[in-house]
Amino acid sequence: MNKLILTLAVCGLLSACGEKQEAGNPEAESKTLNVYNWSDYIAEDTIADFEKETGIKVVYDVYDGNETLEAKLLAGSSGYDVVFPSARPFAEKHIAAGIYADLDKAALSNWSNNDPGIMTSLQAIDAGNAKLAPYMWGTTGIGYNVQKVREILGPDAVLDSWSMIFDPAIAGKLAKCGIAVLDDPEDAFTSALLWKGLDPKVSDAASLEAVKAAFMATRPNIT
Repeated sequence: MNKLILTLAVCGLLSACGEKQEAGNPEAESKTLNVYNWSDYIAEDTIADFEKETGIKVVYDVYDGNETLEAKLLAGSSGYDVVFPSARPFAEKHIAAGIYADLDKAALSNWSNNDPGIMTSLQAIDAGNAKLAPYMWGTTGIGYNVQKVREILGPDAVLDSWSMIFDPAIAGKLAKCGIAVLDDPEDAFTSALLWKGLDPKVSDAASLEAVKAAFMATRPNIT
């Protein structure tokens, strides 16, 4: 995948607190924030500093993949106030399923500091930026030892191409060095589709077959 936007989605922050207040002690339960996030996505002192500044207790759970998050959310009554899905296709599907509440932008004093380009991009899946706020974005690419790769492929080898992984003739030569790919469907599918010259936003049967063919051809070369 050439770009992965990770977003923060507030799913029922206000309504979830309201339900808790009716069920138990309003004052005590309104002082708790339930967060579900990826591992290692905040600083070590973030929660402690937040609790000290606001007096709100944070219950912080982590997950290792979008699929784990989605299973909990779509089952209903997850109890989480804030979650962090990847924008496409996960947050896109969640919005279509109607599981997120609108953001209270009046309470977000730094909302105007969001990057305009990213906000415009998110509007394609979140009309009016009503439910999602960008938290992090990154680029997935190819990392390699330049000297070792050039020793194998030659000094004039093209190194800025997914062919290094998906072209069996090239990957077969690099296999002895060890080739690893991310165990993530978004990254795996998108990189293969880009190499095939196909639209990574399309997930029809033909695209899925193209991805399968790309990986099956180079599978013996992947460590």
